[in-house]
Amino acid sequence: MLLVDSRETPLSAGGPVAYLSELNLIESLLDHSVIPYRDPERLLYDKIADSDALRHRLYWWRGIELVTPPKKNR
Repeated sequence: MLLVDSRETPLSAGGPVAYLSELNLIESLLDHSVIPYRDPERLLYDKIADSDALRHRLYWWRGIELVTPPKKNR
């Protein structure tokens, strides 16, 4: 996984860990960004991240709007 800014500059990278879901890795990437003092305003991700719990945590704890396409079952 790779966290990049709007200019595609890499900010953080991480590999999958067998016991963690991809949703947990998203927050880990944010925690280990090269600019930890400044969270992004929006986070663009694919539909795997369409989760109310993740959306809530990112917005209320970090002030980040999660932008994802909706899952088919939503």
